[in-house]
Amino acid sequence: MSIVTKCGDKKMTDLIGERVSKTDKRIELIGTVDEVISILSIANSFIDSKKYTEEFTICQDALYRFNGQIAGADFTELTKYTEYFEEFISSNESRNFTFNYTVTKVGSLIDYARAVIRRAERIFCNCDNKREDLCKFINRISDYLYVFSRKVDSEGL
Repeated sequence: MSIVTKCGDKKMTDLIGERVSKTDKRIELIGTVDEVISILSIANSFIDSKKYTEEFTICQDALYRFNGQIAGADFTELTKYTEYFEEFISSNESRNFTFNYTVTKVGSLIDYARAVIRRAERIFCNCDNKREDLCKFINRISDYLYVFSRKVDSEGL
């Protein structure tokens, strides 16, 4: 099957079970979260640490699943990711990170991903989505990315 389907040539695209305009807020949200996934891929390419590669993988998997739910899929695993992010934050935020505007390539990219996820959160709020679990998830992942960036910077990675 070819990637070229020409189905989007008329400014429409598919979500699960429905055809929508490419200007639909959900499409904007999915695209914005996809940007975050890409930024995290770039950050991961600069680091040679199994521990951090695992962090990137967990975060990206969670974001893929979030996008799936926005598109209409029925995933229920996001609560475990929200809890994971909360545990990561709790175990790392008490460290005395020196805040000096992100200083490493990887930390800078994670911080950039955090800024983009904050934009995604604003788009999510404009989608009139009533799913509190998704709102909590996207809010928590931005906190997680903030702490993750500080941690990476403090380790000089």
